[in-house]
Formats: sequence, C-alpha cells, structure tokens
Amino acid sequence: MLEHISEDFILSFVDESFSKVEMGGYMIISVPTTVEKVNKKHYRHYDELLLERQINQPEFEVIGQFRIYKKSRLLEKLIKFSQKRNSKTIKRMVWNWHKNNTYYADKNTGKHLVAIYQRTS
Repeated sequence: MLEHISEDFILSFVDESFSKVEMGGYMIISVPTTVEKVNKKHYRHYDELLLERQINQPEFEVIGQFRIYKKSRLLEKLIKFSQKRNSKTIKRMVWNWHKNNTYYADKNTGKHLVAIYQRTS
C-alpha cells in the first residue's frame, strides 16, 4: 500500500504505522518492484534501497526480505483457465504449479518485494 501514498505523506504514514507495533512485534510489508512499470494508481515502485530509505526505523530490525511472483504468461493463462472452470482440483493444481515455478523470484524477476521487520527496542 506504500506505493499509493504520495511523497508528502509517506514518511509520516510509515512512522505512524510502525509506532503501533509492540515490542517483539512484526511489521510485514509487500510492495511492487521496479520489475513492473509504475501504473496510474501508484506513485512509485520499489527496490530494496528505496524501501530501506523510506522505512528508516531504528527501533526495528529487518529479519527477512525476499522477492516473489515471477512474471509468467503461462501462469496468467492457467489462472484464467482455472477461474472459468471453477474447479477446486484445477485451482489446487495451478496453485501448486505456481508455488513450484513462479512464487519465489530474484531481483530481476520478482514483481513484489516482501520485507519483515521486528521491533527490537
């Protein structure tokens, strides 16, 4: 959701959001990456450096960061096919294929960046 917030409000939004997390608690953030073009609804897409700069919360430690959702035309077609059929079996097969082939990604292919922060002080 950070990608929907203008530059004028992003730092105050981040500060306010992180202030709600109790000691030992977690904040999980998922944002679109620069692998995808910025669309009309977004102010920006992220890489690890931009996310780090905008979060900048000294009371928190990054305990995990990874990219997910590889671009895949085949996956898009499989999803459309499974939605038309409305079959739990087909949907399960598509999900399993996705987990095994396109869920985890690298910096060049990951459409989303997920970061997990833990409050340490």
